[in-house]
Amino acid sequence: MNTTIRLFDEDAYIREFEARVTDVRIDRDRAEISLDRTAFYPRGGGQPGDTGTLGIFLQDAPCTFMIRDTYEKDGIIWHMIDFSEQPDRARTEGQISGIRAGDKVDGKLDWERRFSLMQLHSGEHIVSGIIHSLYGCDNVGFHMGSDMITIDFNRELTSEELRIVEEKANKLIWTDIRTQIHVYDGQDAVKIAYRSKKDIEGNIRIVVFPGADACACCGTHVAGTGEIGLVKIIGCERFKSGVRVQMVAGSLAMAYLSQIHDQNHAVSVLLSAPPAKTAEAVGKMKDTQDKLRYRVFELEKAYYKLFAQNIAGEADRLVFMTEGDMENARRLADEMMHVCSGLCAVFAGTDDTGYVYAVAREGRDLRDLVRRMNQALNGRGGGKPHFAQGRVAASGKDIKGFFEDEGMILAPVNFQ
Repeated sequence: MNTTIRLFDEDAYIREFEARVTDVRIDRDRAEISLDRTAFYPRGGGQPGDTGTLGIFLQDAPCTFMIRDTYEKDGIIWHMIDFSEQPDRARTEGQISGIRAGDKVDGKLDWERRFSLMQLHSGEHIVSGIIHSLYGCDNVGFHMGSDMITIDFNRELTSEELRIVEEKANKLIWTDIRTQIHVYDGQDAVKIAYRSKKDIEGNIRIVVFPGADACACCGTHVAGTGEIGLVKIIGCERFKSGVRVQMVAGSLAMAYLSQIHDQNHAVSVLLSAPPAKTAEAVGKMKDTQDKLRYRVFELEKAYYKLFAQNIAGEADRLVFMTEGDMENARRLADEMMHVCSGLCAVFAGTDDTGYVYAVAREGRDLRDLVRRMNQALNGRGGGKPHFAQGRVAASGKDIKGFFEDEGMILAPVNFQ
């Protein structure tokens, strides 16, 4: 079978085209169609495959199939169709088997998605090229997702270095430099300085953004940097021996900044602060919250101590807290343990949500008791011999029943 003619190599801006079916592979509700020529870019090199539609006449009636993905194998580009998502008429066995080699199709790209990927890919070239020239580190991998692109570099980069890269990249974008694409044979390419992640045999397609980057690449790119509009580096984290950088460009950059703007506007309204001073307002609110949290902690501590003093010297106690978490249960059990002469068991929660617990008795080994309790009450947890904490999936009635079955009549108390 002849290889597929790659129309996107000739013109990345072809949105619609005519072609002939060269082969069809069908498996239940899925089909893969190869064409003699296509403008659909196949996934590879970090760039996703194109999506769109193929229009075809089947049984003398027009039918449109959704292309969900595109990939290349042995020079042939396959267009993937999911029949389960097509109109009922296209899902019948007769319609599926009606596709034949030689049939004419009309292809149409999801252009908005393709152009967004072109902006993203071109922005990645510029950022990677500038980082390479400024700091001598290499792009060792990248992935284009639906909302951002990630790029892996083999050297750590600081936030200040990335700020410089972003500023330089955007200044170059705004000058609207024309993209240059050249195809060289192996011998001629040796004379040219360009980036490449692997050795390439035969002809080499080099994409050049003058002043920023020259890189071996088979993907699709904008004709001029002005079409990218903007690049924005939105994150950076350590990855292996270097860093992984997250960035957006073009329409995705606009969508990202709009989302950030909307969130910041909502925060400014809630805090009654100007949009440019929301961070300052949040800082003040956090200081107030920290002070209130400490005050609540001290009040709780005094309350727990007072509660414990009221039962000082008494034997076993079972306490239910309708509100509170593991930390509250642990602190109350600790206060009780030092003044009670028996077992102190605190369960915080409700029958609907389940309970967390803290069980304590000073100077006693409770591990066997806790093991039996977890088994009986569908729980898990542990701790020190004299102090255990965990969680059970049981009702308050079941909890009381367990201790009664153990021969321990704990006086239950509801702690408000």
